[in-house]
Amino acid sequence: MEAKSTAENVVELTDGGKSLGEIRYDDAYFIHAKIKLADDGDYEISPVGFFGTKIRVTKAGN
Repeated sequence: MEAKSTAENVVELTDGGKSLGEIRYDDAYFIHAKIKLADDGDYEISPVGFFGTKIRVTKAGN
């Protein structure tokens, strides 16, 4: 698997030249992000807790 930055806030995931999806960061601190997988839908990543030391990964709000 390879991860390649295609823009300032986008990382494309590929495997053997086949696109698996992308990670798109919403801010400059790489805390909030959206993952779009070619075969499994969209996920959101966000910090949790007072200091944001944990992350939450959700799909369609779950």
